[in-house]
Amino acid sequence: MSRQKLLLQFLVSLFSVSVIGAGTAQAYPQYSVNGDATNCRACHGDFRASPYIALTDGQSWGASLMDVHSNDMLNGDCFTCHSSGPRFPVILGSSAGGNGLDPISCAGCHGRAEDGTGEGSVGFDAGLRQHHWVANRTDLPTGCDPAAPPGDPDECLSTRICADCHDDADPGAFTTAAESVLPPYYANPGTNHPDMPSDPCNLEIDGFPEDYAGSTEGLDNDGDGFYDDDDNNNIIACPEPGQIALLLPGIGVLLLIDRRRQRSQAR
Repeated sequence: MSRQKLLLQFLVSLFSVSVIGAGTAQAYPQYSVNGDATNCRACHGDFRASPYIALTDGQSWGASLMDVHSNDMLNGDCFTCHSSGPRFPVILGSSAGGNGLDPISCAGCHGRAEDGTGEGSVGFDAGLRQHHWVANRTDLPTGCDPAAPPGDPDECLSTRICADCHDDADPGAFTTAAESVLPPYYANPGTNHPDMPSDPCNLEIDGFPEDYAGSTEGLDNDGDGFYDDDDNNNIIACPEPGQIALLLPGIGVLLLIDRRRQRSQAR
């Protein structure tokens, strides 16, 4: 075989490993490889399929992921997630940029700059990776075969696959920012996005502002497996009204003790 043919075979093999095999070796730079059941779509399904059934609580969104994101959240601003060229592929950390929004696509709501470790598509996706680590499911996609060998179309995938390339996927290796820290698009929602999420705490008293489809969970921003105001690490940052009621008496007692201590020292 000629040297040119050998080189061509090598390059084809390298392309297959780095691009086609990205679903198992890489950190999923795009939602799917070829509009098929690969990468994120392998478990979360077709972005345009309706209705979307959430993997976290089994609730129906009553519409597709596309409809809820594009219409309900973004008011039809397609370039928030898409590039200026063909609509496919959708790159998870890069886009043309919506009206007044940074060109960071999905990472605008599903990442925080404060979680930056340099390991994500835009460097701040540790919270999302740790959310998948904590979920620790090996039964996806639905209907997979636990006995199927690696690379088989029926192979079951682990939600801890992020750790294959990213050390910060393990909560023991990196501590993410608090649940209350705003994702970029929450902090700067741009122009003409009246229903863009704005409150990472998703409090009931505020009407569940991260809720768009009947579920009240919102997002697990810090990746610890607890959602929003149910996150025990954020009682102060994301308090329920009942938690506030419990905190206030304790704060009052501490202030009273401190005042008496100051009076004793002044005598």
